[in-house]
Amino acid sequence: MKRTLTALAALCLSAAASADSLQTAMDKIAKGEYQQAYQELQPLAKAGDAEAQYQLAILYARSRGVAMNNGEAAQWFEKAAEQGHAEAQYNLGMSYTLGRGVTQSNETAVEWFEKAAKQEQPGALFRLGNMYENGVTLTQNDKQALDFYQKAAKQGHSEAQLNLGMMLTNGKGTDVNHEQAVNWFQQSAEQGNAIAQNNLAIMYALGKGTTKNEKLAYMWANLSYYNGGEGDEIVEILNHTMKFGDIRQAQKMTEECLEKNFRGCESIK
Repeated sequence: MKRTLTALAALCLSAAASADSLQTAMDKIAKGEYQQAYQELQPLAKAGDAEAQYQLAILYARSRGVAMNNGEAAQWFEKAAEQGHAEAQYNLGMSYTLGRGVTQSNETAVEWFEKAAKQEQPGALFRLGNMYENGVTLTQNDKQALDFYQKAAKQGHSEAQLNLGMMLTNGKGTDVNHEQAVNWFQQSAEQGNAIAQNNLAIMYALGKGTTKNEKLAYMWANLSYYNGGEGDEIVEILNHTMKFGDIRQAQKMTEECLEKNFRGCESIK
């Protein structure tokens, strides 16, 4: 009994020490001290800690504190993924999608995306939705795509919100619903998605799913263009239809929305 208790105490101390080391590594990452984080993570990853394996893979994938090595990254993603780490499963799926550090294989990517999706990992949900929508590896199925997009969108995934808005606009896998489409474009636009910002501008310009508002249309189109989108086309059209005073006000609204980081901009006047 004494030996058992001694062994148990040693095990608890070891687990506590590992947790402390992992926290130290995470603190180093937060501070941008990647080389020190790498030194902390390496022994933990080798000892089988799934979170340490995942974080080590990220360092290799992003060349933080160590030379970029996609092969090493994929290996550590896989070790963590095999232990059920959802983020590692998703990243391993992306590695196979892109052929990054592994032989490209959409079929293997799907396997890992499906494992991550069972844990509601938003990136994996989005990827499966995209593959169903476009018939890549998986049989084309708009309803399945819609379901996966909805799950990812509800977790705040910007691209899923955009694609969900597009499906609702076009009636793919569901009935046309412009009001819901505007809602999802709005949520994506507030995260800085230039395409969603442009789509939201179009909805305001046409009065689809929302009250027609040329100033808000101009603002969102301007923001889209600022973010590398195609909003300049709508801005050019509105420059010929809006009054000069309204244009000046819309430009001011754009500046204020940028300061607010795209959030809560509908209340700007």
